[in-house]
Amino acid sequence: METVHRNCSDMLRLQGARLDYEAKRQESLTAELEAATMRIKKLKENAEAAILAHVECKHTTEIMQLRSQEPEDALNEEQGDRREAFSVVVQKDFRESENAQERGKQVECLYPVGIDIGSKELVYLCGNTYGIFN
Repeated sequence: METVHRNCSDMLRLQGARLDYEAKRQESLTAELEAATMRIKKLKENAEAAILAHVECKHTTEIMQLRSQEPEDALNEEQGDRREAFSVVVQKDFRESENAQERGKQVECLYPVGIDIGSKELVYLCGNTYGIFN
């Protein structure tokens, strides 16, 4: 009977040790779960912040592109206007020179070949020389 009693005591002691081990393991797993949950929460917050930063950057880039497009459009329009004005002047001068030649007059300057950007005056080809003539 003493042997049975000793076997029961050993068995109870082992079961108690196992229960202690299981309780400690449960505490450990619960702590790991809480830590993992906190990491997930921080990752979600970081992802949301990154998405917001990306959207803000994209919005800022679009605004900058629109702002830079306005001067480019204005420049292209101004260059087109200059080309058109230059073409009109060339055609007018060409007609005048043709009319003058028909009347037997010698034309001093045949036609403009460019625009002097600094003075905004036409550059003419007169004979074999280029110059600004008014």
